[in-house]
Amino acid sequence: MSGMAMRLGAVETGGDKAGTFRFVFMPCVHFRFDLNSPEGLKAALAAVRKLDPEPEFILTGGDICHNLRDEPLESSQKRIAAFKEIWATGTDLPTLHCLGNHDLAAWNDKQAASDPLYGKGLLKKELDLASSYHSFDRNGWHFVVLDYLKEEEPGRFSPEISDEQLAWLKKDVAAHKEQPTILVNHAPFIAAFEAWSDRGIETEKGRIAPYGRVISNLPAVLTSIEGANVKALISGHLHTVEEIDYNGQRFICSGSVSGHQWNGPRLGFPEGFGVFDCRADGTFDYAYQSYGWKAAKAL
Repeated sequence: MSGMAMRLGAVETGGDKAGTFRFVFMPCVHFRFDLNSPEGLKAALAAVRKLDPEPEFILTGGDICHNLRDEPLESSQKRIAAFKEIWATGTDLPTLHCLGNHDLAAWNDKQAASDPLYGKGLLKKELDLASSYHSFDRNGWHFVVLDYLKEEEPGRFSPEISDEQLAWLKKDVAAHKEQPTILVNHAPFIAAFEAWSDRGIETEKGRIAPYGRVISNLPAVLTSIEGANVKALISGHLHTVEEIDYNGQRFICSGSVSGHQWNGPRLGFPEGFGVFDCRADGTFDYAYQSYGWKAAKAL
């Protein structure tokens, strides 16, 4: 694999794009200091810069840093600082962030739980997030970034959209029901293949996806967005590429910048990012774009 040859879809270039804008979805960077991760992140951002037309903004999609949950706060601060430095050098595009399960700083150190930087606190501070869930508008489209990390106690969360957040979501999309809308979350809202992947669990009633690989309360989310103009619900987390069309909505799991966390492709899906071209009529094109990265140590 070389250059940007891997395309699970068609990324159009050039041409008349009146009424169309592009954004890039970059889930699961898993930034770390080993496995050539810094160089990989630079290569991914360089590939984004080469896109034609140029994206208007980037969404990160969660798991920005690798395994902060097992790191003390001091080393977590060094990791996110290095990430921010590479990001600032690699792109000047506006960037919006979504948090993932690896982004919970010192999560497994209960002694650190009283520190304001504990858990989501560090990345919220460093990435200027007033809230871990939020919404914004671009060119007539509405975007809602969700947070499925429902904190139960230090070191434990439930993979669900909280009741408080669901109430906020219902009001938010109702206020923008005339706009085509995209929901963003780190973990998928639904997945078909995960039960049959190497993560699948065999039970007496058949194979299932492990707890936490998808959100646990999709029906509640769908109830909250009834009547809204939701076109897509996008995610990362699984490091695979999958799309499910349901009732006019596209559920897209969009691979991983880090592949199998910088150890090469994950189940045949290389390191990459999602490219979305959104049109004024509420339609959009999506493709997964690789960037030709060769892992330092492939699994």
